[in-house]
Amino acid sequence: MIIDIHNHIGLSKDGGCGTIEALLANMQKYDIRKAVIFATDEKDKGETFEAPNTRIFVLKDQYPDKIIAFARLVPSVGDLAVKEFQRCLKLGSKGLKLKAKDGFSPKESSDILDLIPKKNKFPVIVHTAHNEYSQLQHWEPVIEAYPHINFVLAHAAKDHYRKCIKVIKKYSNVYVDTSTLSCDRTRHVYEEVGPSKILFASDFPYSHPAVELAKFEVLISNKDDLEMILWKNAFELIELE
Repeated sequence: MIIDIHNHIGLSKDGGCGTIEALLANMQKYDIRKAVIFATDEKDKGETFEAPNTRIFVLKDQYPDKIIAFARLVPSVGDLAVKEFQRCLKLGSKGLKLKAKDGFSPKESSDILDLIPKKNKFPVIVHTAHNEYSQLQHWEPVIEAYPHINFVLAHAAKDHYRKCIKVIKKYSNVYVDTSTLSCDRTRHVYEEVGPSKILFASDFPYSHPAVELAKFEVLISNKDDLEMILWKNAFELIELE
């Protein structure tokens, strides 16, 4: 079984197109039992992804056995973001996606993070990379301030993957997905932090489950470790039934 915790649905401003039909086809072909989906950076995302979030939760209701919906927000818009997050919670959001490139700094996410219940079953996926505000020195104070929230560092900070490894090892509430990371860098993450902190992610449509699965099949011979990465960690983190 596989749980894929990183999929974008919608037409991105950069031309990336993730359709539910293509996602479901991938899921069937690669035995992906459940997929986490959230909005992409669409042109019509509004102030804080209101319309794309609505489409995400409609898909969750259409495919309840396959789809897990996460909200995506722009915390810097203040009360509007708070209201949108509250709406997404009522619609059944199981987690949150934050990407500072949407137009906010990590420290501006506090009004949203304050609303997350004090339990470790509502993960926050954070886009990490070498871009301004996606760098870990901006996110680390947020991680430290919310020890009850499990943060998933998407892409293992890309060029800053060694810094990412240090952050994962430092905080018990930090996990990682290695989508779009090279095989060699993924190996470093696995060897340094172990299987219990890694979650499988395809970053559909920007990468592909076949590519991301191949990395782990090449790198990991231990069956128990592979099962933790491919589904067990996500199963526990999102509190699935």
